[in-house]
Amino acid sequence: DIQLTTNNDTYIRNLTWSNDSKSILYTDRKNRAVMVDVESKTKRTILTNPAGEIPLPKFSPDNKWITYTKTEANDMRVVYVYSFEQNKEYAVTERWYDSGQPTFSTDGKYLFFTSSRDFNPIYSSVEWNFAYSQMDCIYFVTLAADTPSPFLDSDSHTAEAAKSNEETPKTDKKDDQKADKSAEVAVTKIDTEGISNRIIRVPLGTGRYMGLACDGKTLYYNGAGGAHAYNLA
Repeated sequence: DIQLTTNNDTYIRNLTWSNDSKSILYTDRKNRAVMVDVESKTKRTILTNPAGEIPLPKFSPDNKWITYTKTEANDMRVVYVYSFEQNKEYAVTERWYDSGQPTFSTDGKYLFFTSSRDFNPIYSSVEWNFAYSQMDCIYFVTLAADTPSPFLDSDSHTAEAAKSNEETPKTDKKDDQKADKSAEVAVTKIDTEGISNRIIRVPLGTGRYMGLACDGKTLYYNGAGGAHAYNLA
């Protein structure tokens, strides 16, 4: 065993490895997210949240971003992304809806999360008022502004793919092998301007959703009845 931290001033809550195994990110009881460099054993505080503890952030595929939620003054959780290159955080969702469980797709194109923003009231049979029983569903944003929604017409995708194939010059096998190696780590490009305007709902019913994961083609989640896989195409 190798000890990486000493003389901590509070309890460490949760921790996770970066995808390249060079860093460990943990949260603590002082509402901080702290990055530990494994080789140098140095640490630095990335984030703090006076309103409450930060749920364990998740890394983007290229380790240049993390995503997490922070509770705002109105007790609503907001999804954020944080850029290590810019040392700056950006809000993805609005503070008017409670949102949680953000996770990057492994191809670096999408950010999935759950959110309570489906308002279908029922009339209470006991109280003289409306009631909201189920408000949660799964949503996502396209991280790059020029990334199309996977729910666009399939014929448009087919035509665009065919055009792309026609315009792509042929390469030899060596070039293909180099391209395959460079494509192993998906680059995560995030256009933060207007990102909340690119929120898209996954066409599922409202309910309780957990354990979101996506490879860019299939969305996996736990919901009513157990584990599910949703084909985005």
